[in-house]
Amino acid sequence: MKITSFQFSGKDPLAVTQAASGAIRDRSNGLDPDLLFVFYSSTQSIMDSRQLIIEEFPHTKIVACTSEKGIISNNINFYNMDQAIGIAAFYDQEGAYGVASGFINAGSFKESVQQIITEALQDCDRQGEIPKLVWFYSHNKDQGKIIDILENHFGSSIPIFGGVPGWCKDMRSCYDHNNIFFDENYLLLVLMYPSCEVKTRFGSLYVPTKYNGIVTRVEDDHVIEIDYKSAYEVYTGWLNKFVPRELFDETQDYLSEMIEYHPLGIQIGVSGNVQNYQIFQIKKTFEEQELITFNQFKFGDRITLLTLDKNNSFEHEFQTQLMFNDSYFDSSRIYGIISVSCGGYRSQFTQKNLKFLEKVTQPLMGFISSGEQGRFTNGSNHESNLMLESVIFYERH
Repeated sequence: MKITSFQFSGKDPLAVTQAASGAIRDRSNGLDPDLLFVFYSSTQSIMDSRQLIIEEFPHTKIVACTSEKGIISNNINFYNMDQAIGIAAFYDQEGAYGVASGFINAGSFKESVQQIITEALQDCDRQGEIPKLVWFYSHNKDQGKIIDILENHFGSSIPIFGGVPGWCKDMRSCYDHNNIFFDENYLLLVLMYPSCEVKTRFGSLYVPTKYNGIVTRVEDDHVIEIDYKSAYEVYTGWLNKFVPRELFDETQDYLSEMIEYHPLGIQIGVSGNVQNYQIFQIKKTFEEQELITFNQFKFGDRITLLTLDKNNSFEHEFQTQLMFNDSYFDSSRIYGIISVSCGGYRSQFTQKNLKFLEKVTQPLMGFISSGEQGRFTNGSNHESNLMLESVIFYERH
């Protein structure tokens, strides 16, 4: 098992792609990678870049997606770079990786997902075996239903990670050998059977406040009533008790900042002494009556106003997840790390907060998403804005 990572930037996307492909060739010792994770900070020329990579590595499984405002990686941080490509190359002849993708038909949702699962299993010839890790890209609103189908199919709690491709200006995209998607209803699925061990971690950085209520009217992603009152009035009332409106000159400035740092959540389990929440980011408000969320509540959900954990930070959580000083890994070899971070933390992606990545010696590649999904460590199986998640590939000695 071997993982290598490469990061390149420049004004010409195709030249950047060629440089990344050349770097893989230079370090491959004549072997093609078994799997490539590719992250883009722009959709410019992404179709031509895709074709170039496929031609360079026709026998390699390739999964790619866009990353909002840049790429997070070890040694060199390309966050806020307009034209950057990051690649993590997996060499694992003893492992297996199945990739499949397709559009999802709303009228036959389950059947569409099942077909893609079947194709991914056929792609790696591991029918009947449970993957060590499932990674997928999809549309926000489909995540929870896809995870439920995956769980029912494999019949066991398996780590499920991935996310929604990040926005690059007004577009987001992902692709494999067979398809390229631009924000349609789709599923790009990777079933991973690496020859090494896999450890997964995630965190939200949010903690509950004392304010909560019941969703009493909801339509799709519009929360209309909480406790039989206007959802907007209830939510802004909670915010005003938490952070007074008088501290801001404009109502819109108040809401823009508060929405980002005070989402709503549903408690879905406890790991040790830590409450786990499925997080519902508010996209915008509607006519000062309704809340429009990125994912969907159900009638009767008990929701809680969340706030950022003052005792934690993005930097601290990220370093904790990497666990380089954790006793769990004292006698282990870490091959590499794949990470996903929420675009909602854009204000914390600074050179200062990410400077610790310069000291990371293990290959690390991460993207900034428009929504993250996964299973909590207590076995609960839910789609969620996980906010920050890491997958560590290692071998215990």
